Amino acid sequence: MIEMTVWDYDAGKFWVEAVLGAWMVVTTVITWRLTRRRATTESILAVDARVTTVQEEFRRDVARLHSDFAKLDTKVANLPDHEDIGKLYERLSAVEGQLNQLIGGVAALVRGFDTINSYLLNKEKL
Repeated sequence: MIEMTVWDYDAGKFWVEAVLGAWMVVTTVITWRLTRRRATTESILAVDARVTTVQEEFRRDVARLHSDFAKLDTKVANLPDHEDIGKLYERLSAVEGQLNQLIGGVAALVRGFDTINSYLLNKEKL
């Protein structure tokens, strides 16, 4: 004969409710942790404001660098090149030649004055 076992519905109800309760606790903890990490509107706006500030600072710095590069470019364009330096050396050589001529002329004058001075000093002795 087939025997029918009697189910204890109260015990089954308890275990089903215990599993459902545990499931609710687990899903509550998981949901709480996920929402803690989720970006809020305030945090997004704060990041957006900071990004905007950094972009403005970057634009100002880039504009200042462009200005500095333009000034530097102007200064470099006005520097003498090899041709200008070559002309300067030629002029220095010409001045050196003239200075050597003047030194030679002054030396000749000194010798002439020495001769005249010697003559005048020794004239009475003769």
